[in-house]
Amino acid sequence: MKFSVIIPVYNVAPYLRACLDSVCAAAEKVKDVEIICVDDGSTDGSGEILDEYAHRSTPSTYTFSSLHRRNAGVSAARNAALDAASGEWICFVDADDVVSERLLEIYDLGIRTHADAELVAVGLVRFADGGSPAWAETAPGWTSFDCRQCLSEKVYWLNFCQCAYRATLIAGLRFEELKIGEDRIFFSQVLERLHAAAVCAWAGYGYRQRIGSAYHSRTTVRMLRDEIRHHAILTETMRNSAKTYHPAIARKRGEWLLENFAEAFYGLEPADRDQVWDDWLAEMETVSGFKGIRPYMRMVMRLVVRTRSKALARILVYGILWLKLHGVNRRLSMHPNRF
Repeated sequence: MKFSVIIPVYNVAPYLRACLDSVCAAAEKVKDVEIICVDDGSTDGSGEILDEYAHRSTPSTYTFSSLHRRNAGVSAARNAALDAASGEWICFVDADDVVSERLLEIYDLGIRTHADAELVAVGLVRFADGGSPAWAETAPGWTSFDCRQCLSEKVYWLNFCQCAYRATLIAGLRFEELKIGEDRIFFSQVLERLHAAAVCAWAGYGYRQRIGSAYHSRTTVRMLRDEIRHHAILTETMRNSAKTYHPAIARKRGEWLLENFAEAFYGLEPADRDQVWDDWLAEMETVSGFKGIRPYMRMVMRLVVRTRSKALARILVYGILWLKLHGVNRRLSMHPNRF
């Protein structure tokens, strides 16, 4: 089997047929594809839609299987599909997204033209709920990356769904059972193993920006704790890595942690904020590499959330890093010999 396409499904009936139709159309362009869908205890008819597709007479180029399980979360669903997958290459599609009919064809081209690559990736198109992605018609162009000793910012910030992974690269890896950030943790573990990657300039994965998705749903203490925990795991991975990470990765992660947390934090009930404040401050200090910021962070977060300014978050993080790099408080550093 050449490709295994993994699709976790939970209560996405309004979007599911569009997703499945797009993946099946892509599977018809190449040979030896298995589509593995895992119904994670859906209650809106999503499971019945999967069974409908599984019982269709499918072309000889692909097989379609529908697995049903009690609700245990997206990570458990993906892990169950990984246990069942037999493809030489594995790719993931979220059930409310869509893909270009050329996606697997382009992956296959990258695999054949970059024989040493363990990961091939395409571009990502974001589109609003109710709309559809505008696929580019330009011929694909590829860039190769040697990832044995250092990681480029362009590889690090790929979305894990826009990649196909050689099965041997991800053998034994599984998704952490978090509500937020499980995909980035999985991808960071992949990057630690990765030797060679090929990235295509052509965009073939459509990411639907849906208000009801897990990432955009109402903030809870558990979600915010998961957000902090996933950042902590990413930081620890970078700290212990034998590879060099591009300095811009640390800056962007600091911006992300400040900007996302500030808005989410003030979405909590006041009584809940103290439960996550200290954990977040500790992680913000670690990512920035700068101690002594605690007295200022409540004011900083109020400014960021009130202005909703990404530019302000960026200025603040760059300022903190500038102070660290110019000799102010060097006691804590995520990568003392690399940044």
